Amino acid sequence: MLITIASCFAIATLVISVLYGYVYVQKKQQGIQLSPRPKAVFTSLIIIFGTASLLITQ
Repeated sequence: MLITIASCFAIATLVISVLYGYVYVQKKQQGIQLSPRPKAVFTSLIIIFGTASLLITQ
């Protein structure tokens, strides 16, 4: 059961990372820099979900 939950957190981390990369590339192609707030939100979510995934599997 815990492995399933950890897998869900790991998949969420992957999806958030891909979404961040997509948004970053789209903004870069438009010549617009990504503001610090979305950067902080994406980074925080990646860290939180990644850490939760690692802690659950311990």
